[in-house]
Amino acid sequence: MSRSSFMKEIASMGISIFHPRKDRCDICCSFDTGNIGQDEYVIHRQKKDLAQKEKEKEKDKLEADGAESTTKVITVDDFGNLKSIKPGKKATAPNVTNLRALKYTPDGSMFFKTSFADDWELLPLPRNDVIPVNGPDRLYSSRLKIKQSKYDHLQSLKSVLLKDAHAFYDNLPH
Repeated sequence: MSRSSFMKEIASMGISIFHPRKDRCDICCSFDTGNIGQDEYVIHRQKKDLAQKEKEKEKDKLEADGAESTTKVITVDDFGNLKSIKPGKKATAPNVTNLRALKYTPDGSMFFKTSFADDWELLPLPRNDVIPVNGPDRLYSSRLKIKQSKYDHLQSLKSVLLKDAHAFYDNLPH
């Protein structure tokens, strides 16, 4: 039977399908309609209240630690030459879709969680920005100076660059 035929048949019989409000779960709606008992509903409400209290505790803890209340959108460019954030290369390693949280520290390390209750784990992938030890010989003994106007233009670009790059631009010889 097609969906349209099914809907016509339901409408002709005077049947409607109940859609609960978005903020209401099946158990709460079932209790309101009398389909589950008081005991089951009380246990459900206790679990729900406990979850809300835990969420508030976590929120208060984050605010006490000085965490920002807004979420920062992070792009791939924020992590230099890191090609992937998959936490491992083995077939049994978690996928990116299993990640629940990422933490990027000022020293360049990345940590991840696959569950909010877990401890932070170091992301095992090496960064690809390692400079080879036996690189080519330098053409100049010191850095070349740039014109003052170019230096000023580069300084004005710092407003759209990551803070990690500011030191490089501040130390340009001019």
